[in-house]
Amino acid sequence: MLTAIGSGILLGVIISFLIGPVFFGLIQTSIRQGVGRAMIYEIGTVLSDTIILFLCYLGLANILAGDSYRHAIGIAGAVLLFSMGLYTLLKKKKKTHEGVEATEEKSHPLALILKSFLLNTINPSVILFWILQVSLAVSNFGGKKGIIISHFIAVLSTMILFDFLKAFGANKIKKYLRPKTFNLIAKIEGVLLIIFSVVILVRTFWPTEP
Repeated sequence: MLTAIGSGILLGVIISFLIGPVFFGLIQTSIRQGVGRAMIYEIGTVLSDTIILFLCYLGLANILAGDSYRHAIGIAGAVLLFSMGLYTLLKKKKKTHEGVEATEEKSHPLALILKSFLLNTINPSVILFWILQVSLAVSNFGGKKGIIISHFIAVLSTMILFDFLKAFGANKIKKYLRPKTFNLIAKIEGVLLIIFSVVILVRTFWPTEP
């Protein structure tokens, strides 16, 4: 049991520092809307991972990883990410009478949850990653349901903790950022979303072997 929890914590730490659209979405949300909104955003990611994990354990995710479904999910995900990136790049920032960027209006909690849920779920790499991790867990822990559940609870709990620390740290540096820096961050996020959309499309049709 302790081995399963320990390996789960280690895996959670590793996942927390993987760079992707969800990672940048969390940081951007924390800087612009606060730690509280960032953790609401986190709910969507955790909900997505939990559902995918459950499907993986039941074996249904292997069907979703098949070429026909994977291609459909990959194309839809790439289009959505590209559209979000383009919108972020072209979106005009509101200015106050002094020319300083106005504080961004806080998004509705459900909108934040849905955004992170979709960003995580439409990435075929996420599904393939969790299929691999569930397969390894079942193999390493002899298919013992209780131990496997404890392992992935440790993974998700660690991810939540480290994502909170990332959001907290990002929000703390907010006061050192100038209005032009906020605009630059938005443009960088837009460019990265577009890059990620291309990466997802490439991995969809030319997947790398685990």
